[in-house]
Amino acid sequence: MRHASSSEPRSCLQRTLAKMTRAIAVTVAVGESTVYRTKRRFVEMGLEAALNEQARPGAQRKLSGKEEALLLIATACTDPPPGR
Repeated sequence: MRHASSSEPRSCLQRTLAKMTRAIAVTVAVGESTVYRTKRRFVEMGLEAALNEQARPGAQRKLSGKEEALLLIATACTDPPPGR
């Protein structure tokens, strides 16, 4: 008679959770890593944190609002390059 190793139930659970993660990702059309991160946020910080992402700093703007407006105007007021 064979004794079940202690890792067999754990690996079965891990396979089941991986299948559930894949199914959730397909259902809501996101990547598996997104599902994983959302689950982790839920466990670590609760439902509100899981449903609402925190603001991210992102890259600093290269142009000020005024510089961006001037670039847009200059681009719109010039002739397009040949072949376009």
